[in-house]
Amino acid sequence: MNPEDFVEIGYFQKPHSYKGQIPIFVTSPHEVLYGKLKFIMLEINGMLTPFFIEKIDVKGKILVKLENCNSDVEAKKYQSKKIFVPKEFIVESDETEIDSLIGYTLIDKSFGEVGKIERIEEMPGNDMFVVKKGEKEVLLPIVEDLIIEIDDELKTISYQAPEGLIEIYLES
Repeated sequence: MNPEDFVEIGYFQKPHSYKGQIPIFVTSPHEVLYGKLKFIMLEINGMLTPFFIEKIDVKGKILVKLENCNSDVEAKKYQSKKIFVPKEFIVESDETEIDSLIGYTLIDKSFGEVGKIERIEEMPGNDMFVVKKGEKEVLLPIVEDLIIEIDDELKTISYQAPEGLIEIYLES
């Protein structure tokens, strides 16, 4: 197995249950075909090591149950480990697809209507929505976990910004 054949998608968080389920914190902008994964690679002592998947649940959080990992104590060993998947299970995000969201109205779950997306700003780590609110610009990370819904018919994006992030841009 060649490390170039794999893509880092995130890392394991704190175990979810006493049965060994572990949530994934996704850091990759790419869509992953989770339902087709039979195994993942974890970075252990600087090397990619295969782990077979017993079950994967993608409703809301992405919960993984690894084979032979049957308790929270066993699952805790994998907490914070980087997760890699074979490139064949990655759907490359189309840049023009993201650009098509320019002009959509961004509505935050807590804050309400923030404004229209003016442009997409490319940044290391995460691209950002640049949203115009009055005379101010609000930068919000384009992260799958923060986007609740995209309604192409109404041209709106339902979003859940981290607490206080929008207000930081609007102060002063």
